[in-house]
Amino acid sequence: MTLTERIESLVYLGTVLEHPSEIMKAVMQRAEIENAWFTQESIQKAIRGVGMWLKPDELHSWINKYKIADRMPERTGMILAGNIPMVGFHDVMTNYLAGNVSVIRFSEKDNVLIPYMLRIISEAFPGAEMYFDYKEDFKTIDRLVATGSDSAAGLFRNYFSHVPALIRCHRNAVAVITGDETDEELLALGEDAFSYFGLGCRNVSKLYVPSGYVFDRLLELWHDRYKEMVLHSKYKNNFDYLYAVYLLNKEPFLANGHVIIRESEGLSSPVASLFFEYYDKISDVAAKLAALKDKLQVVISKIPLHEFNSVIPGEAQYPAIDDYADGVDTMEFLLNN
Repeated sequence: MTLTERIESLVYLGTVLEHPSEIMKAVMQRAEIENAWFTQESIQKAIRGVGMWLKPDELHSWINKYKIADRMPERTGMILAGNIPMVGFHDVMTNYLAGNVSVIRFSEKDNVLIPYMLRIISEAFPGAEMYFDYKEDFKTIDRLVATGSDSAAGLFRNYFSHVPALIRCHRNAVAVITGDETDEELLALGEDAFSYFGLGCRNVSKLYVPSGYVFDRLLELWHDRYKEMVLHSKYKNNFDYLYAVYLLNKEPFLANGHVIIRESEGLSSPVASLFFEYYDKISDVAAKLAALKDKLQVVISKIPLHEFNSVIPGEAQYPAIDDYADGVDTMEFLLNN
């Protein structure tokens, strides 16, 4: 297939996603049965995010930044994450446009949705089928793109030391609160924190708040908007467990019925909770975040922060097509390694 044909196939997928068929709805339900964290709401949100990329202007504007020549396809090993629905689709799409075969190892948590999307492409464009290899023959790959935990990343580096590798580890999202946010901005920040039950690397796990910040308004707004999260059994189990542990250990915390907020210098808060840390000056926060840059996926802030391309509240879960994970240009890696 030519690059033009590959782009056309992705645009076609985008049009299909806009009007889900009964078969697609059944696939979405099956994905939820396989992984209870993948609610229909979460899946639909992920599909909307992918659909934003699959527009002709969006794809051409992105691809035109690179020199992609038609050539014999090479084989790229793809070890995909599965913490939120379709999180690995961007890597597969990028490799497909680069003209390479994706040797894919799906996460057990997300092994329904992406295969179905690739099947839609392959059935409408038969030439696309050769670009997706599910046999997991990693002995024949030319390069690797893998996402996993910090411990898994170390194993990947050792095992695949003989090929160029782009390996991603665990990262976090943080938000900087100034204290003068509107109700709408705080609710939008809740979207950044609670979409996908907080399981994504772009979900806020920590808040930086001005010294003396009072959480009452924030917690009340979030409770009114997001209180139904505790109706999800897996999320509620996490909330109840943390609540009990903090009470038994006599650790100070705040809660509103669906999320626990606790002061901590840590970055990665458990599901159903958020860490927070006080600051005196915005410049102090910027300096602290600069030291943590390699551990951050995205920073949310209503005001610009020095050295950071922060996003405003409500935008963390909709990265642009060229907003690469870990800030590493995936397409550049695929074309030059």
